[in-house]
Amino acid sequence: MGCGRDYKLHMSNIYPVILSGGSGTRLWPISRSLYPKQFLRIGSSKSFFQETALRFFNQSGYENPIIICNSEHRFIVKEQLAELDITPTSVILEEEGRNTAGAAAIASLKVSDLDPHGLVLLLASDHLVENLQHFDKPYKMGQKLHVPIKSSYLALNPQNRKQAMGI
Repeated sequence: MGCGRDYKLHMSNIYPVILSGGSGTRLWPISRSLYPKQFLRIGSSKSFFQETALRFFNQSGYENPIIICNSEHRFIVKEQLAELDITPTSVILEEEGRNTAGAAAIASLKVSDLDPHGLVLLLASDHLVENLQHFDKPYKMGQKLHVPIKSSYLALNPQNRKQAMGI
């Protein structure tokens, strides 16, 4: 299939990993360190975190989510997932936030332990996604193509620039 590499079609399970860190400073005073914005219900009956958890729940090819969160938020995570009847594949607690790179590494190791062919889908828990119609198409394409390397990356182009996201 081009590039001289031996690609094989292989259906891999996708493990949504919800990154639920955050210090609660951007929407202060309604968002606080012990209850940051991803757990707030703003304009919906569900929190940003819950909307993220539901995005791929019970969809073919997707496993239940893996949650990476601050240890102080573990009870909020448990409560909000229970409201949706979602049992996570795993909850990984951070004593101290290590930003996205550290969480991505831990998520990759966890998925590798669970499923050597599993794919990691990193999801921010505090993003508003309005148009879900085409949201999972790139991930489904990546699911079908087994690339014989340790890591591969698939990303969506941002709709606008956000200084906090480095773009």
